[in-house]
Formats: sequence, structure tokens, C-alpha cells
Amino acid sequence: MGDAFGDPWEVSTVRREDFEFIRDKSGEYVEVLQNNNEPSSRTMRAHQIPGAFLQTVLHFYNIIMLKKIKKKVKSDTVGP
Repeated sequence: MGDAFGDPWEVSTVRREDFEFIRDKSGEYVEVLQNNNEPSSRTMRAHQIPGAFLQTVLHFYNIIMLKKIKKKVKSDTVGP
């Protein structure tokens, strides 16, 4: 449809290599990297790096929140 109106576009999905790209290779300080030192014109699939980062961070956040909820529920159900 976009070709008919002169607005070509494509749906781009986050791939496995995008998640591999944001993983910190050194492992010293962090688990994932938010950005790259290279300009996006020199980085393959650079438009997907922010999406992979956000998905990874939200996944870690959900895990942390679920642990807190389980801990709270457990402490609320334990009687004196």
C-alpha cells in the first residue's frame, strides 16, 4: 500500500543478533549496553538497538517486581 502512495516502508522486527549486540562482552560493569560508540550509519541494524535494549530492561524489571510481589505476599500470609 505504501508503494502506491510513494511512502515505502517495511516492518522491522528485533532479531537475536540485536540482543547479542547490546550484551556487554566484558561483563565487568553491566549486563546490557544502552548505546553504541559508532554512528548509526556504521552500525548494522542500528535502528533496532533501542528496541532490544528496552525489551531487555523491561524483562529484568518484571523479574525484580515479581520477586518483590512474591516476597510481600509470602510475608502477608505468614501469621504471628
